Amino acid sequence: MGPSNLVDIGGGLVILKEFTVEFDAEDIDTDTEASMKVYWDSEHFTYEIAELKLTRAGDQQLNGSLLRALPIQAMLRAAISRAIQFKVPAESGFELRHIAISDAEAKRLSKQGPKPETLDWVARIYKTARIKLMPPTQYVGSFFEIPHRTASHWIKLARDRGHLTD
Repeated sequence: MGPSNLVDIGGGLVILKEFTVEFDAEDIDTDTEASMKVYWDSEHFTYEIAELKLTRAGDQQLNGSLLRALPIQAMLRAAISRAIQFKVPAESGFELRHIAISDAEAKRLSKQGPKPETLDWVARIYKTARIKLMPPTQYVGSFFEIPHRTASHWIKLARDRGHLTD
């Protein structure tokens, strides 16, 4: 994965422009294996599926019923989760890691309220939710374990104070 396949979306977040992810039969709860090629559509700030390949792994036929039963949206969300990276400062500039924060750290941020550090994370979580095709305010509220109304207020503060631009 070179820099040419990365898109910096701000707030320390970087995503892959395009990638392919494999799903085995257990991942999608069928007798079918799948691979999904996904690309970033910057104009619409979302990932799109460019290609979906299915391979019969057992006796199940590849037919319309199987296609309707496949959890395509959940598969896309799982794929997107793997494509979001966080830039961490390092000696040679930065290194990429999957975005992760411990429950204890999320609780600490939540308890301190809408301070700059918390609002940075509100912006990251908000952008992550948008990319993952999830309701952003609900996602921020769940992440910080705060009421929907508080999450909405923190998102507004993050925008007003320059932590979130979209």
